[in-house]
Amino acid sequence: MGELKIFINNNPKFKTTIESIVKEEVWDIDNSPYIKVNGEGFEDGQKNIEVYCDDKLLMEGIVLVKKSTFNLKVDLKETFKSMTNIKVIIDREEYNIPVQLKRLYGRVTYFDGTPVKNPIALTNNDIKVIGNEEGYYEICLAEKEEYIAIFNEDYSKEALECWLYDVNLIEDMELNVSIDKFEIYRLHGWYGEHSVNIHFVPMSLTKVLENMKYISNESSKNDDIWPQVSEEDIKVYIGNIEQKIVAFKEVEDFLYYENNGKTSRQAYLISIAKETIVNDVIKVVISNKTLKDNKEIIEKGESYYFGFLR
Repeated sequence: MGELKIFINNNPKFKTTIESIVKEEVWDIDNSPYIKVNGEGFEDGQKNIEVYCDDKLLMEGIVLVKKSTFNLKVDLKETFKSMTNIKVIIDREEYNIPVQLKRLYGRVTYFDGTPVKNPIALTNNDIKVIGNEEGYYEICLAEKEEYIAIFNEDYSKEALECWLYDVNLIEDMELNVSIDKFEIYRLHGWYGEHSVNIHFVPMSLTKVLENMKYISNESSKNDDIWPQVSEEDIKVYIGNIEQKIVAFKEVEDFLYYENNGKTSRQAYLISIAKETIVNDVIKVVISNKTLKDNKEIIEKGESYYFGFLR
């Protein structure tokens, strides 16, 4: 008897195009709802297959098993308001996979409170959604996502994205987020003996745009695109409660080896006191001063780490 793994994208169909001026690319972003069925440990050959969602027949046909595996994608005509079980019948052998869909929803604004028109969110499992003109979004998740990026349609022109990491929802959650010209990338957390340690890589849109010619030429001046952050720039929250930073350090974040040695970027390690076991989302907010056209401006960004949710 083989094993099945199910992945569900129960999010609406849409299509849009955005331009990344940093990467000098045009991205076609589209989503269609579907269910993927991956099988392992099956006898090679053709198999009759039926796929149901809560006893509603979605498809029936034949799959070809090669080297004990098969992959099947079932496109959905529309999203389901709810689902609790996916049933798959393979050559009269019945498999029932319980489903628990969770909703992540909220509003995306700029830091001044202005709604982001039609914000876009995408996940590492290639789920994509688009919000409405008032900035409200909703993502339907069936399993853990390593990351979710949320950004506007003018990505890399006026603002960078807000990142959510290790998103493993226990229940439906409302999350309102803000974006600006600053990005907190690769946010990650882990327990020390008496502290919670948080690591991240900061990025500045102003610095990136000012140094694009060096980036394209792969010049050594690429180092200047990574902003410097001070402890005073950072605020850390568990839920809505601000935490005291007990340790702060700039660290080297390795990128790759090259002929003249290794290439790294600036990253930061901060710690907060572990007074209790964390069972909430950690939010990191940064307000960073930089120069643009010889004038001082403040760039802001925030990121969320879900990895301590239990």
